[in-house]
Amino acid sequence: MKSSKYMLVRLIVALNLLLAGFAAAQNSALPTAGQMLAAAQEQALNLVLTAARDQDPYMRANAIEALDQWPQRVLPLAELGLQDNHAVVRFTALVTIGKLRAATHRQAAEALLKDPDPSVRAAACFAAHQCGSPADISPMAGLLMSDRADVRANTAMLLGLMGDPSADPMLEIAARAPLTQAVPVRKDLTRLQIAEARIRLGQRQVMDAVRAAVYSSFPEMRLVSVGMLGELGDVSQMEDALLEIFNNPQEVLELRLGAAAVLARYGRSVVVKSVLDSLPTILSAATMTEPALRNQAAVTLGAVELARARIRPELLPSDPPIVLAQFQDTQATAALIGLLNDPDPRVRLSAAAAVLRAGAQAQATAVHPG
Repeated sequence: MKSSKYMLVRLIVALNLLLAGFAAAQNSALPTAGQMLAAAQEQALNLVLTAARDQDPYMRANAIEALDQWPQRVLPLAELGLQDNHAVVRFTALVTIGKLRAATHRQAAEALLKDPDPSVRAAACFAAHQCGSPADISPMAGLLMSDRADVRANTAMLLGLMGDPSADPMLEIAARAPLTQAVPVRKDLTRLQIAEARIRLGQRQVMDAVRAAVYSSFPEMRLVSVGMLGELGDVSQMEDALLEIFNNPQEVLELRLGAAAVLARYGRSVVVKSVLDSLPTILSAATMTEPALRNQAAVTLGAVELARARIRPELLPSDPPIVLAQFQDTQATAALIGLLNDPDPRVRLSAAAAVLRAGAQAQATAVHPG
């Protein structure tokens, strides 16, 4: 019975991708990836807005994150999120308001300074401070030393985003402080997130901890650290290692896809072309039975689209035909758009977020090669 269910899911996913690819090939009105992404924007936006009303609080939180680059769209969702009955949604809403420095929401953020959840209180301090409030943020120091790994990690992240170097000494202390209630992998992840915060505050020497985590015995650590390399601007130092991970069939596929996403978004042009050479690996993951792999495939396909939009203006007519063909090929675009109809709502949301970001980037860099 379980096997039949997986076969059905895979059939549905493959059919969606096949139809999207067939439509792209047959419809001469959509000859470029940018035009295909533009046509899918409305469907993607509707999926995000639907997810914002989902019963699953993590879907609601992810919907806010999916629109964090569109202030006019995301702030109404964040405002609703402040009243949500689940802490993860309130936390995400406050972080979004703080990142955008939305001063119009300052009082709403201040109202959550006494929230029952400690991570939400930390996020309220962050949001209020970023929005110009004189509210006292000293409680963040106590939250940073919490014995709860999630609270400590969340507070560290927020201090890193605030960008005040004076917070580094207490982050260094928190990195050494014991976490008696956490399992080993959670302890390591918390230290890694504290290291990320310290790097954001200028302590680049701590980057070695992130690089080392790429080789951790914990798969979760490896996946998180690979993503951090991109966010922290360290891909150039680790390109060879990330390429080795991506090209190694013995590595966990989710990690390979994560490495490809980081290389596509932050790597040099020659590295992006190398990733495009192995596009079938990414495309095959979009048809896997496991939702987690299709979800990661959506993220990676989105990164590929961002890379193509970024690099396409650099192409010249003198480039080899095979290189030009890679940037004109719409297989990845069709696969990403096909995932908007995935059976799993989490995959649909990831695909929608990727389509929105890639579509905006393609529109911003709509330049013909040469």
